[in-house]
Amino acid sequence: MGFGLEFKEVFVKDFFLQDVICSLSETFSMIFSFKKRIVPYKINNYKGTGGTIAGVSNYLKHKNPKVKVVLADPPGSSLMNKINFGVLYTHEEAEGHRVRHPFDTITEGIGLNRLTKNFEIAKIDQAFRVTDEESLAMGKFLIEKEGIFVGSSSALNAVACVKAARTFGEGQVIVTIFSDSGTRYMSKFYSKQWLIKYNAQLLESLKHHNADLSFVQ
Repeated sequence: MGFGLEFKEVFVKDFFLQDVICSLSETFSMIFSFKKRIVPYKINNYKGTGGTIAGVSNYLKHKNPKVKVVLADPPGSSLMNKINFGVLYTHEEAEGHRVRHPFDTITEGIGLNRLTKNFEIAKIDQAFRVTDEESLAMGKFLIEKEGIFVGSSSALNAVACVKAARTFGEGQVIVTIFSDSGTRYMSKFYSKQWLIKYNAQLLESLKHHNADLSFVQ
């Protein structure tokens, strides 16, 4: 497949016709040292080529095979079905219903309907679907309750953390990466004017959410 892995840095060879070195040693060691080196669950989305989730999942499972890696997947992406059911498919791709832009989502730059070499080597145990309504509400929740201003993909990750906590029960350590600041999303994700044009129902849905995590389904 034309790649090699080393755990002080991840080396991916011949990916998109070039050699790419991802220096992730700090990320790896920080995650693994969290909570006395016990990280049962790592949550991430699939952004661009999937290099982060591929590298981190291989490193963490190399250090501790009991670690579970969970993918957060947006609407229109077929990776959740690939991980959970072994089929790279989503209903947006159904015959006779395929749309030009299947990623009908406000979360930008994440999700995929094909497999990359990075995805083939990623060690992912489970995936959760995260709706636009959940991501929007989480962005608002993190600002109001935690004082954290994150972008859309980080909000999506946070929703998946809540789903994982509810699925796997109390007493688990769950780690994710907030990779984007909300300052980069002021013209869309956090813009009332843009949301009204894109999908007014999304903006309306925020009015009905309580100031807790009940919006996560």
